[in-house]
Amino acid sequence: MPTCLPQDDNSPARRARRLRRRQAKVRYNYEHIAGLGISSGVPLDHAPSWAWWKKVLSTAEQLIGNLKALSNREGTTPNPTLQSMMEITALRVEVESEGVDDQIEHEHDPDDLLDVAPTSGAGLGEDTRQLPDDPRTPIRDKLTLRRMTRSEAGQRIATRLNTPWQKVISDLADKAAVGVISGRASSLDELRRLFISVPCPGQREGCCKTASSSGYASPGPTPWSSAKPRAARGLEGQGALLAKKAAQLGESVEDALRDGRLYVCDYKALEALPSGNFPVPKFMPAPIALFVVRAGNKLPRPVAIQVEQRAGAPAFGPRDGWAWNLAKLAVQVADGNLHESVAHLGDTHLVVEPFVVATERHLSPDHPIYKLLRPHFEGTIFINNSAHSALIATGGTVDRLMSGTIEASRAAAVAAVNGTPFGERAFPVAIAKRGVNDLPEFPYRDDGMLIWEALHAWVQSYVRLYYANDAAIAEDAELLEWARELGSKFGGRVVGFGIPRVKTRGALVQSLTTLIFTASAQHAAVNFPQYAVMSEAANFPLALYAPPHTTMNAHETDFLNALPTLEQALIQLNLGFLLGNVRHTALGEYEEGWFDDPRVAPLLKTHQTKLRAAGRVIDARNRERRRKYPYLHPSLVPLSINI
Repeated sequence: MPTCLPQDDNSPARRARRLRRRQAKVRYNYEHIAGLGISSGVPLDHAPSWAWWKKVLSTAEQLIGNLKALSNREGTTPNPTLQSMMEITALRVEVESEGVDDQIEHEHDPDDLLDVAPTSGAGLGEDTRQLPDDPRTPIRDKLTLRRMTRSEAGQRIATRLNTPWQKVISDLADKAAVGVISGRASSLDELRRLFISVPCPGQREGCCKTASSSGYASPGPTPWSSAKPRAARGLEGQGALLAKKAAQLGESVEDALRDGRLYVCDYKALEALPSGNFPVPKFMPAPIALFVVRAGNKLPRPVAIQVEQRAGAPAFGPRDGWAWNLAKLAVQVADGNLHESVAHLGDTHLVVEPFVVATERHLSPDHPIYKLLRPHFEGTIFINNSAHSALIATGGTVDRLMSGTIEASRAAAVAAVNGTPFGERAFPVAIAKRGVNDLPEFPYRDDGMLIWEALHAWVQSYVRLYYANDAAIAEDAELLEWARELGSKFGGRVVGFGIPRVKTRGALVQSLTTLIFTASAQHAAVNFPQYAVMSEAANFPLALYAPPHTTMNAHETDFLNALPTLEQALIQLNLGFLLGNVRHTALGEYEEGWFDDPRVAPLLKTHQTKLRAAGRVIDARNRERRRKYPYLHPSLVPLSINI
């Protein structure tokens, strides 16, 4: 059927039957992630494409090469998981030679086979297939001439690598590295020497840089760490101690606050999170850091840090030697934990998934909004299922690497999802709320606004193509039910969502732009720094391995003892390299023929032109920036959350 609104469909009964069958197959689960509405499984037509698997396997080949080289250097015997993973190159060649039909696999629908649909769906033999939890089962005979489907290719990969498909990423990052190296680093360079056949990113960045740096601040991987404090809060309690330390540098916190040049990273929320003990005891810091934008500078620099929230806790500044380095390390660790649990898992992966489920349940594949959204959902259910089954499971890779317990990390993600009404997730609204509009340079804000404006214009032109006025929305029963279920406690449980979010064309455009931006640009901004900024444990550890240091008496050995073991650092390298190097699809590039309505073509061409123009502006900005910020370049932003 051609793309059309339900009120314009010539076969409304057939359309309704299809949706009822879809609703029976795609359901919410509220147990996988502590009460959030996510998919109960991975529908067959959400299996990852072979194009995606090829990028994962190619990235994994580089990683396995690094592990082999490291194992040879250390004289260790590869563990069974690493030995299995050494099959990756041959496996990729094998699957490629047999061929994969990379079209989306749709479940059998009786209406596709019958010229005249029956009045009842009974006895039609509905196909409710989903990807199996453990696909290590024999697939069809190799001699058949039929090319593998994308789900069969995934099964082949899982079978040959001797692991369920959900655990391919986690096994590559975690189990393959166990036993390859042991002990603690005696220097920062020893941690950097873990990078042998994969390049060390060398970006000494973050909310605060580590011991090897001058202390110059950069945006870091978590764009929301820093916010402008309210003048009404004053400088009482801990603030007075921080202000006194900043004064040693000639910085008046009172003047900076008055002039709008003062910013704070306050990690008080982490204070309530218990420290983890897998595989060894770790410590969760909850620091406060003050930043000041000095005259003539574009970026704020850190001027004072407290590593504890308690009243009277000591403050440290740039003149305090290794005590300052340890304070900055505590901020890096806090920022990394906030990044992974809140900015990454919560505010992108878990925000988007309920929309994927509701779209499959309530918007016909012929609906124009389904057509608009579906490419921005590719791979999301699959990668999220992989996360809760392995990466963020108890004893999984995230549990191993993060300072807090995995239960605490998951709870923080859920709190982030439920703590922000959907309307406040619109990019301009979120930026204004944080009080960072007047930061002289903020690449995330500046480049993100270009992407937001391009997406908003595209969505607006698309929505107006199908809805002549607000009354047309009121007649769209599918869209209204989609919105209603998303906000329902029996549906998607999206805070602040419901029919008012789609009631007018303006509201619908804002909601769809927010959703698409979150699934594409927002996720790119928090995912890809995991390699460039966060894969080197000497620069950005994800846990403290000693209590936060609270005295002026500090030495380099104290700093090294607070860092991960070599094995932990290697696993962090693996995870960051995998997640930060798989870019599948690009913003504005849709599958040929995806939009079957010829009226969409000129609108899409205009959108692509705007994106190319945004890319040229970002290129020019990066030539002038002290540090390049590539994460929101349109050519490097995937359409969806697929890694």
